[in-house]
Amino acid sequence: MNKPPSFQFYAQDFLTGVMYLTNEERGIYITMLAKQWSDGKIPKKRLGFLVGCDWDELSEELKNKFEDKGEYLVNNRLERERDKKEKFLNKQRENGKKGGRPLKNSTSEKPKRNPNKSLSSSSSSSINSINANEQFDFFWDTYDKKVDKKKCLKQWGKLTVDEIKRILDSVEHYVKQNPNRKYRKNPLTYLNGKNWEDEIDFGAVNWDVLLDAFNELTGKKVPSISIEAKNNINVLLKTGYSKDDFWNAINHCFNDAWHKKNPHVLTLEYISRQDNMEKYFNKK
Repeated sequence: MNKPPSFQFYAQDFLTGVMYLTNEERGIYITMLAKQWSDGKIPKKRLGFLVGCDWDELSEELKNKFEDKGEYLVNNRLERERDKKEKFLNKQRENGKKGGRPLKNSTSEKPKRNPNKSLSSSSSSSINSINANEQFDFFWDTYDKKVDKKKCLKQWGKLTVDEIKRILDSVEHYVKQNPNRKYRKNPLTYLNGKNWEDEIDFGAVNWDVLLDAFNELTGKKVPSISIEAKNNINVLLKTGYSKDDFWNAINHCFNDAWHKKNPHVLTLEYISRQDNMEKYFNKK
C-alpha cells in the first residue's frame, strides 16, 4: 500500500505551536515532522545526521512536541492526522473496487461535469469530478442522519470546490456539538442553509466551572481565565480534543513529578498550548 505523500498542514495551529521556538528550531521541527511522515517514526540515533544536533541538545520546548519512545521519537498529533487520512483513502479504494458511485442511479448516461466548479485553486485541486462522490460519502457517513440522500446528492453537485472543502472541515465539529442525531438538522437542510458557515461553539466551555475545578485541584487562587487561555482552549477543541481530554491533560501535568517541584509553571495558559497539551494528554 502506497504511503500518502503529504499531510494536512494547519497554518494557524502551527504558528501558535511554534510561538516560543526560534527560527532554527522551527526548521528542525518541520524537518522532523517530514521524516516521521515519510518513515513512520524518527530514529533517535539518526537525529544528529537529520537536523545537526542530538536529542539531548534540543530545547525543552521542542522536545515537548515529541514522545520519546526510547529508540525513536513520535509526534502524536501527526499520527492522528495519518490515521484520518488513511481511513479516508481506504474508503476511496473500497469505492474504486466497486467501480465508483454513479451520480445518477437510474441511468447509464455519463455524469455531466458541473461547469460552475472551479479546479484552479491549488489548495483544493484534490477535489475533482472523479472523487466528488467519495467526498460526499465521507460527509454522509460522518453526518450520520440518513434522510433524503438523493436530494442531498443533487444539492452536493451544485456546490463549489471551496464550499465542499469548508463542509468537510466543519462537519465533524457539527456532529460533536450535536451527538444525538435526532436533534441534528436534516442533511438537506444543512446543505441548503449553508450551515457550515455558522459560527461553531467548539465545546461550549463553562469557564466558571473550569476555573473552580482548576483552583480546587491545584490549590491556586486564579481570579479569572485569560483571553489567551480561552483562545488556546478553543483552538484545541476545534482541532479534535474534547473537554475531558483537556481536563485529563491538566491532571497528568499536575501529577507529574517535575511539576510537583515546580507548581508555579502549571497555568491554564501553559497547559492549553498545543505542544503541552499533546505532551500531557499522552502522558501515562
